[in-house]
Amino acid sequence: MRRVALGAAVLVLLTACAGVPHSGVRTVATDPQSAADAFVHMRAPGREPGLSPRAVVTRFLAASGGFDEGFATAREFLTPAADGRWTPGAGELVFDTLTAVEGDPAAEDQVFTGKVVAVVSPDGHYRTVEDPQPATLTFHLVSSGTGASPTWSIDGLVSEGGGVPVGLGSGVLLDRLGVSHSMAPLDLWWPNRSLTALVPEPVLLPRGVGDLATVLTDRLAGEPGPALRRAVLPAVPPGVRVEIRPAGTGAVSVVPSGDGVLSEVRRRAMQAAYVRTLTQDSLGIDKVLLGPGVTDITDSPASFDGGTSAPLRTLLAVDEADRAVEVDVPQQPDSAPTPVAALAGEAVRHPTRSRTGGGDRYAALSSDGRRLLVTDDTGTPQVVLTGRRAVLSAPSIDASGTTWTLDRTTGTLYAYARGEAAARPVPLPSLPAGWSVVNAEPSPDGARVALVLQQQRGKASSSQLVVAAVEPQQPVEGGAALRLGDTSPFATSALSGSVLDLDWADPAVLSVLVSATTGSTLLQVPVGQLVKQPGPLVLATAVQVAVPSTSQTKLPVVYQDAKGTLLQGSAGRRLGSKLHDPSYAG
Repeated sequence: MRRVALGAAVLVLLTACAGVPHSGVRTVATDPQSAADAFVHMRAPGREPGLSPRAVVTRFLAASGGFDEGFATAREFLTPAADGRWTPGAGELVFDTLTAVEGDPAAEDQVFTGKVVAVVSPDGHYRTVEDPQPATLTFHLVSSGTGASPTWSIDGLVSEGGGVPVGLGSGVLLDRLGVSHSMAPLDLWWPNRSLTALVPEPVLLPRGVGDLATVLTDRLAGEPGPALRRAVLPAVPPGVRVEIRPAGTGAVSVVPSGDGVLSEVRRRAMQAAYVRTLTQDSLGIDKVLLGPGVTDITDSPASFDGGTSAPLRTLLAVDEADRAVEVDVPQQPDSAPTPVAALAGEAVRHPTRSRTGGGDRYAALSSDGRRLLVTDDTGTPQVVLTGRRAVLSAPSIDASGTTWTLDRTTGTLYAYARGEAAARPVPLPSLPAGWSVVNAEPSPDGARVALVLQQQRGKASSSQLVVAAVEPQQPVEGGAALRLGDTSPFATSALSGSVLDLDWADPAVLSVLVSATTGSTLLQVPVGQLVKQPGPLVLATAVQVAVPSTSQTKLPVVYQDAKGTLLQGSAGRRLGSKLHDPSYAG
């Protein structure tokens, strides 16, 4: 369904830390092998005579993002014993900031405070820390040499509080900006289980360390990460090997070999996964050939999952007679809404459509909100679920044709698969104590579900957004052949205000409509990645939103205000009249 923090700019502790002079920062140009590595790495200067213990710690932190130089500068500030205990390969701890506590800068123990807001695993998976708490880090230094200017080196690190252990064995300590500067946010793309769409797996890889395209292709030849492993398929089937070869400026050749037997759809899925992984903007590759010949397969992702990436021109809505209608957004207000033939004769709410391999599929709620209706473009609407009260959430249809909705009374998530007689409950992951599910939105690829959790404390409530993988399971009696996996491997975002609506604007970005005292705001939330996103869009009176795919930049955001009027764009231009429940049709 196409209705509807957050991306923060994310660096090495450099000029923000005391003891790191602007004029002393060295600029180091690497010798990259790919466009993704073509960056200028600014580092704090190395060891100099007369540095105070605080300046030594500050410069160590500032140099800790030196992946491209093997952390040589950072190691200058460690004793041999501490150097042996420091394990940059253990991953990265991401702090909001690290601030020196006031005290004697010449003392042998230097104390810094900050919150660990995220952890990056050794294989590049980013995970936020729920409810981060302040931590106190104490660096112990020892001196060598004699005279008025001893040479100080870090010999140990202990921490208190924060909920996440921090020590020399914990990996690299970075702030958000350090992550942004020294690590590249990239995606591995895997086929979904129905071979109808590609699913992104976000990873953060060090810049300036080898060729990132090669690193990605090596990863793609293996297994997906643990968070998605049961929700997707490997890109390369058993018995098949893939080699990537240069093919000129901005081009590579994908050369498969081996004795594995590939069906046509499996072959197309493999090609599409490699093309989408290799043609990310930061890699500098814009053409992919199928070797050993010269067949250009750059457009293969569009032909593989065209049903989920096709242009979204048609807006579905409901008119004053509770009929589902189609609105050609670029032609409005010149063209009149057209009734949806597949839902003719039904009084409905929240209609949606998905173009899947089996043809168009429509879903809607009955006008009282209690029944879920599903139909193909040539069939008759079928009631597949009746809720206890009028609190079913607006339905969504994923790339495999499965229809999803949430019973908001019980917090039960339902899925209706093709060929089933009725929608079946989907087991949820373990939730934090005191939190309940109030909204759910499956990704268009069908491999993940975004859940809005709410905690009520008296008259106040808190919301957070989590994402869980959709995994197959042996169904128990009356249950679905699906379940939701653990939410912890994915980024979790705390939200300020009540969530009115949400949708996937992109396979890796959620659009979330949040209501606060100042009005409604549309936020862009990256999933599993720490990247900068566009600023919030203020839609002061919005209560529902239809968000086009991020690839459809010429289509406006359409929203419904509290009076039931459909408006489009930040200017709030009226779209038709007496229409409500907007949804961009896939």
